[in-house]
Amino acid sequence: MKKQTEKKRERSAAGALGKLLPVMMKAAPVLFAANILLSVFHGVSFGVETMMQQRFFDKAVDAAGGETGILQAFLALAFLGITNVACQVLNGAANFLPGVVEGKAGAHLSRLIHEKIARLDPVVFEDTEKLDDINKAEQGKDSAFWYVYNVIAILTFYIPYFAFMGWYLFSLKPILASAIVIIFLPTALAQLLRVKVFAHLEDDSAPVRREYEYYETCMVGREYFKETRLLGGFFYFKKLYQETLVCLQKLRFKATMKANLFELSMRVLTVAGYCGILWMLYDALMKQEVTVGAFAAVFNSLGMLYSIMEEVICRHMAEMAQNTGSIRNYLNFLAMEERAGQQREAPGWGDIVLENVSFSYPAGNMEGNRSIGKSHSKEEKHSKEEKHSKEEKQFKEEKHSKEDGTAEPVKYAVKNVSLTLRKGETLAVVGENGSGKSTLIRLIAGLYLPGEGSVKKNGVDTRELAMGALTARTSAVFQKYQRYQMTLAENISISDAAADCGKARLDSVCEMTGTEAGAFPRGYETMLSREFDGIDLSGGQWQRVAIARGFFRSHDLIILDEPTAAIDPYEETRIYNRFAEIARDKSAVIVTHRLGSVKLADRILVMKDGEAVQTGTHEELIAREGEYKRLYEAQEQWYSETASALLLPLK
Repeated sequence: MKKQTEKKRERSAAGALGKLLPVMMKAAPVLFAANILLSVFHGVSFGVETMMQQRFFDKAVDAAGGETGILQAFLALAFLGITNVACQVLNGAANFLPGVVEGKAGAHLSRLIHEKIARLDPVVFEDTEKLDDINKAEQGKDSAFWYVYNVIAILTFYIPYFAFMGWYLFSLKPILASAIVIIFLPTALAQLLRVKVFAHLEDDSAPVRREYEYYETCMVGREYFKETRLLGGFFYFKKLYQETLVCLQKLRFKATMKANLFELSMRVLTVAGYCGILWMLYDALMKQEVTVGAFAAVFNSLGMLYSIMEEVICRHMAEMAQNTGSIRNYLNFLAMEERAGQQREAPGWGDIVLENVSFSYPAGNMEGNRSIGKSHSKEEKHSKEEKHSKEEKQFKEEKHSKEDGTAEPVKYAVKNVSLTLRKGETLAVVGENGSGKSTLIRLIAGLYLPGEGSVKKNGVDTRELAMGALTARTSAVFQKYQRYQMTLAENISISDAAADCGKARLDSVCEMTGTEAGAFPRGYETMLSREFDGIDLSGGQWQRVAIARGFFRSHDLIILDEPTAAIDPYEETRIYNRFAEIARDKSAVIVTHRLGSVKLADRILVMKDGEAVQTGTHEELIAREGEYKRLYEAQEQWYSETASALLLPLK
């Protein structure tokens, strides 16, 4: 497995230019081509300047000895001056263009990440390893442009310059051409080691970096600060933040020290070689094998040759080496397996049939809850066994090795559930926390694919449809809804952006949820964010806006996953009564742990430990002993007879 990983790393590093170059050229083709052409002229111009220096020095010596006229010396000086000005102009342009191209290329690379995320299977976001991969990709995106720029600069500026200088030195005295090899070889070896060191560093630091970013958010994030300050949790998170940051710094320090010490030893060899070249040049002058002008030009250019060689190896190649690991991660992320299925028109909304459906989250995640803990060494990480078929590879009964080497069967969030949601039916799914309710509705909606069994919508397996086809006529309101920093109208209409967003339609959904637009300072144009000179809402108000967003979307199936948790039972009853009106002739699923409002459903499904233990109407389930009756009697005191009496039959 380790050898395969190493080969994958090498292939990715070697093929990075071929994969990234077309992306960069597509982002800004004209500017990119201009930059390449400019870079070639820029590199050759420095070599031409050295030749002009030799010509000027030789003409000056000849003029001083009376062998030629002073005019020729002045003409040589003029050509040298023109060449020098051209070098500086090209240098300025070469430094300016990359910054312009970077902005366009960076936006394009970001779009590729977001488009890729949209095509991934949603269950990816329940896998901590995949979350690390996404974090690595974000880091790699920032380095990708400069990686390509550095490679292009080496190919179009540095190599033409060194080739020109190599030819020039060889024409003077063949042994002098070895100067380039003597200067280049030791430092290049140092950068090869740097590539390996920093590639491993990126793999080791990604999970640690994700931890400290999370702790930082807990300390200063807007959604956390009230609870963090009130409960005094700031210093606790600060301690965890500092510990993970120190851990990350130690990893970086160890890698940097290892690379720099080897680079230092190689630089000593380079300096020794540089001194040897100076001696050969002096010896050639004493033996009159080169002219005084050639000696002066080469002596003057050796400093530039050395500094340019140091720049390309210690700056550009070092930067490439340091970022190769993160760039490889970016490319690997773009190559990650996507959600299968055909992007075709939805097959219409008939019955939704679940047949012996089972589902398990990636190791360490149940009911979609992701934990962030301390990083573990490679020896402590859980290994995975051989994956099964393409559709079921993450969910079949794979074994996860524990630290003691014994095997532990995978835990199911949903196990062996069979169910038919008929067209136009309202189904309530109830059960205690962790019983599998939310996972089940994600399977019904097609967000998740079953590990075992099948989910069919109007006879079509959800595995055969792409995400766009599955969600085309589906709406949902989740307990953890989003609070968009936009206007009230935008917060509601974002669920169906292509639809008509007229006032009449907004009024209709707001009336259903009890959201009174007239109470807002600027009506539907009120900005719901204090950060953008707007207002903030209470939890209950935000929840009504979220429900209105779900109602606004044109749908044949609507899912309400604990949407009224921040609303009192009386108001909850009013919202569900309004919901009953718009749910007529449409399929609906209500997920709740409050049982006072489930009477409006045509049928109730009771979940426990991932299994469907009971199904029936409220009257049928309350009439017999079982999980539903136990839960209902435990909550009965929460609901007044008045609130219960307000419930209307759905059909």
